[in-house]
Amino acid sequence: MNTRLATMCLTTLGGAIALLLPATSQAGNVGYFEMCGGSQAAHAAAITAAGHTPVAVTTPNAESLSGLAALSVTNCSNGDFSSSYTSNLAAITSAVNNGMVLIVHDRFVTGASGILPGGGGLNAIRNTN
Repeated sequence: MNTRLATMCLTTLGGAIALLLPATSQAGNVGYFEMCGGSQAAHAAAITAAGHTPVAVTTPNAESLSGLAALSVTNCSNGDFSSSYTSNLAAITSAVNNGMVLIVHDRFVTGASGILPGGGGLNAIRNTN
């Protein structure tokens, strides 16, 4: 069940990436970063299915974000954000300000405004009901 749900979510993600990058006539390099670690094969497959080149990002710093058209981030944790992500937020914000698309799937939600470039005005509230 979880595999099917993950596959559906990642397929949707691939479609979203394709919609977000319509102005490019060529495939773009799309990075993927998982705050919780683990296998990202389905994530890479969805990016490939959308016609782009998947790029595994182990640390979202300036060097690894250079040349990416988009970065897809997934947080599977119910309780926190990855320190690898938050400690590189300045590099992520800079890449977004220079045109990189940022897609975040966040299970924790609380405090999301603090991990989104320009998100200071957002009030994200987690509701498990």
